[in-house]
Amino acid sequence: MSALLVASDPRLADPTRLAELLTDRLARHKRPRRALITESLPLTLSGKVDRRLCRERLAQAFDALDPA
Repeated sequence: MSALLVASDPRLADPTRLAELLTDRLARHKRPRRALITESLPLTLSGKVDRRLCRERLAQAFDALDPA
């Protein structure tokens, strides 16, 4: 699982640090393994988070890091 985060602290992109912060809040299997920090989340015309564009951003970022 990956996460797209809007955060001012770049250390949150480190999965270990993020897992430490989420330990008391999320079950282990629900914690993201990778995180990408962004300035803002993409929105639809109605103002909701555009999940499709979020998935595309994550795929582009992590596919560039882990080419097959």
